[in-house]
Amino acid sequence: MNYLIRRILQLIPTFIIATMIAFILFSLVGDPFEGMRQDPRLASQVERLRKIYGYDKDPFTR
Repeated sequence: MNYLIRRILQLIPTFIIATMIAFILFSLVGDPFEGMRQDPRLASQVERLRKIYGYDKDPFTR
């Protein structure tokens, strides 16, 4: 039982650190719709998609 409690307590900071790393990496990627601007058929939809998914805002307010 003591082993199980220690493992669960170790899981909490590990989960928090992994979540922070994932958030930072996804924030560094940038705008995923940038490549769509090159296709003339999709260029008109890029701004609409950026607004729907929140990429028109800065990364800290998403």
